[in-house]
Amino acid sequence: MTNIIPDEEPLPDDLPEMFAEIMRRLDAEEAELDARIAANAAEDAKRDAEQAEEARTGKLGPDWAAVQRRIDLKQTTVEAVFSGEDTSTEATRLRELSQKNLGELRDQWQEKAEDEESEEEPNPLEVLQALSAESRERHDAAAQRIAATLAQSGLDKFKEQS
Repeated sequence: MTNIIPDEEPLPDDLPEMFAEIMRRLDAEEAELDARIAANAAEDAKRDAEQAEEARTGKLGPDWAAVQRRIDLKQTTVEAVFSGEDTSTEATRLRELSQKNLGELRDQWQEKAEDEESEEEPNPLEVLQALSAESRERHDAAAQRIAATLAQSGLDKFKEQS
């Protein structure tokens, strides 16, 4: 999606013109979004048709083949199979397999998230404490350099007199 009000295209100063321009940009964004939705729907329909054909030919296994025959006969739907409305043996096995696969995927994602957490930066308090200590060290070093420079130039005596 493009930016509704891009920096390179300033809005008019006149309030009615500004409002009209914002509405034009919003309409353009809406048209772009509608086109994307339509393209996604077409892609989804194509994938569904390909999966149905694979199920019919048995490439997805005997349970899918049986369920697809029932879908083709309008006796069930994919939604009915996975919602539990279709209680046939094949639908039940497909649901169980789907739940198992989703559980494994969730476990993989959780493991990955835990691995990423362990590889991430230390907690923010630890980072802040480290930065604070580093800042104090730099401040102390700078103060020592200033004191040494003053001592070398004899200005440290002037400081004591004032």
